[in-house]
Amino acid sequence: MNRQGLTDFDREVLSILLSSGGWNASARSRLAILAKRYGVSSAGLSRVASGLAAAARSGRLQQHIASMRATAAIGGGAPARAARASAGGAAGTSEAPPTRALTKTDVILLGIVSGLLLVSAALATMLVLMIVPSLDRPDSAAANAPTSAPASASSDGARTSAAGAANAGDATGGGAPSGSSFADRAAANRAATAPGARGGPSSGPGAAAGAPTVPVSYPRVPGFRATLASLELDQALAQARGAAFALESIANEAPNDRGAIRAWSEAQRSVGRAWPRLDAVTRRALLDRSMSLLRRVDDSATAEALIEPFRADLAAAPRSPGEIWRGAWAAGMLGSLLSEPGLAPEVVAVIAGQRIAPAEGAGDAFDRFAASWLDRQLPAITELVLSGSPQEDFDRFEAWIEAQRQLRPAAEAQEAWLRAIDSLLHRPLRFDLPGTAADVLGRLASLVEWRGAQPGGASAARRWSRWLGDSSISAPRLWAFGSIVHQGRMAPWFDATMIVPERASMADREALV
Repeated sequence: MNRQGLTDFDREVLSILLSSGGWNASARSRLAILAKRYGVSSAGLSRVASGLAAAARSGRLQQHIASMRATAAIGGGAPARAARASAGGAAGTSEAPPTRALTKTDVILLGIVSGLLLVSAALATMLVLMIVPSLDRPDSAAANAPTSAPASASSDGARTSAAGAANAGDATGGGAPSGSSFADRAAANRAATAPGARGGPSSGPGAAAGAPTVPVSYPRVPGFRATLASLELDQALAQARGAAFALESIANEAPNDRGAIRAWSEAQRSVGRAWPRLDAVTRRALLDRSMSLLRRVDDSATAEALIEPFRADLAAAPRSPGEIWRGAWAAGMLGSLLSEPGLAPEVVAVIAGQRIAPAEGAGDAFDRFAASWLDRQLPAITELVLSGSPQEDFDRFEAWIEAQRQLRPAAEAQEAWLRAIDSLLHRPLRFDLPGTAADVLGRLASLVEWRGAQPGGASAARRWSRWLGDSSISAPRLWAFGSIVHQGRMAPWFDATMIVPERASMADREALV
C-alpha cells in the first residue's frame, strides 16, 4: 500500500469482499479469477490481503469503503457492483459522491473483513512454505536427502493403484534425475516467482518459462485398483498347477497321437491363462516339460498340430486378461523353441511363419519373446480404452502390467511403463477430465520411478523432455499428465512450474525443457 492510495487491483479486491458480504465461497472464487486475470500469484494475493488488513486496522480504508458503498447505492446494489468489478476495475472512483461517516454496520463489516483477511493471509503464507520441495536446498540433489512426499509406486503383491495408494506406497526420497537440468531450473523458477521477485506468474499461453501453471484439479489422484480376481482365473490357476502332470503323461505317448495333441492343447491354454500367477519354480518346470516334448518333433504335420494353440493365441485381440496372458505365453514358448540349437528344419519352418521377435535386454528366450509380444500389443490395448466398461479397461492394463513385471528386471520395466504412457498420450483422449482415461494414465504414472537415484529415473526425465518436443502430443494432454504427476507428488523435481499450460505453443513447451 503506497501513499498515493489503493492500486486498481487493491480496489477490486476490496470491492469483491464488500459485494460478497465478506470472506466466503463466492468471494474466494471471484478473487481467484481476478488474480488470474491480473497475473498475480497466490503469494502476491496474500501480500495484498495482508496490506489491506493492516490498512483496515489503522482506519485508512474508511474513505474508500464509504466511497464504494455510496457509489454502489447509486449504481444498483451488489449485483451491479460485482458486474462492474468483473468488467474492468474498481467501482466508480472518479464520480464518487462526497464521503460520509461510517455507519455501525460499516464498522462491524470492516472488522470482520480485516480479521478474515489476516487469517487468509497467514494460511496462504503457510501453504506456500509447506509446498516448497526440498530442492530449495542447494545440496538436496547431491545428498539425495529423503523427502516427506510419499512415493506413488505400488507393491507387486498388493497391486494397488495411485487412486487407492498413491500416498501409501514405499516412503522414499530422491533428488532430481541425474544428468538433467530440471532441478536447477525448478529452483530458479521458484526464486523468480517468489515474493519480492520482479514480474508475476501467469497461467496463460505464451507465459515465460518458470511461471507456474494452474494444474488440473482432480477430486483424487487418478488411478485404479484391479485385482483381476475371478472364478475363471482361479480355475485356470488350479488347472495350470496340474498341467505339469498332464505334460509328463503326454511325453510318454507318441507326439502325433490325437489324444495327446488334444491334452497338449488344453494344458497349454490352461497355463497360458494363469502363468503370471505361478511361482517361478512351477513356471520353469512347465516350460521345461513343454520344450522336452517339442524337441522330439521332426515332421511338419506334428509340429503344425502342436503349435496350433500358440498360433491361435497370438492372433487373438488383447481384449481380456486371459487373452493377453495367453498371447504372451505363446510368444515365449515359440521363441524358446526357435532358440533351441539343432531344431528340426520342419519345425523351424512352421515357427518362422509367426510374427515373433525377442526384446532387447536381460532374461532368457521366453522372457524376451514374451515381453516383446506384450510391447507390440500396446497400440491395440490403448485403442480399446473407453470401448467398454471402465473395469474392462483397468483389467486389461493390470494384466499387461502384471505380465511385464514377471518378465523384466526393474530398469527394463520402467521403460515398459514409459512406452505405455507414450502410447496413451498419442491417443485423442481427455485426460483432463476425471474418468477412465485419466485413471489409466495415473496408474501407469504411479509405476514410473521418477527419481534419478533409482533405476530408470533418468530415463523418465529424458522421456519427459521428448514429450515436450513432440508436436503430435497436444498441450492439453501434457497439461493433464503433468497435473497428475504433480498432484500425486510422484517426482520430487517436478513442481507446478513444469506443468505445460493448457494452450501452450511449441515454443512455450521447448522453454520448459
